[in-house]
Amino acid sequence: EVARDRASHGIATLELGTAESIPFPDGHSERALMQLVVHLVDRPRAFVELYRVLGSGGRLVISTVNPASLDRFWLSNLFPSYATIDRRRFPAPGLLSTELETAGFFAVRSTPLEECKVYELERTLRMLRGRFASSFALMSDEEYHAGA
Repeated sequence: EVARDRASHGIATLELGTAESIPFPDGHSERALMQLVVHLVDRPRAFVELYRVLGSGGRLVISTVNPASLDRFWLSNLFPSYATIDRRRFPAPGLLSTELETAGFFAVRSTPLEECKVYELERTLRMLRGRFASSFALMSDEEYHAGA
């Protein structure tokens, strides 16, 4: 909805595509961002496609969850299988680096960042009720309801 609104005001244009089949010519873009989606795509195909679209000198930034940090994530305290589910889904930094280099990227580096967010109770409850994390779809309804 936000993208459609901005596009209607000339702020952005929308193109339908996937990470594995980007509808732009070779070398079209200088920068690309994958924010909390790298675990949802066919990474080898997506990385080759991003390398193609970025071309020489292009840069890709990936922001994702480090599976090593999942035991400390607040949802892991409420939902016993949360960390296990996400450790299977989110690639470790070393694996990401290898996959990126295989696709042609070079000078790959990983920068760990710690994020500390404090949510108000009402916002937290809205997020939980809305099953804001895709991981909730992979756990039982019983576990979800008990944790929520």
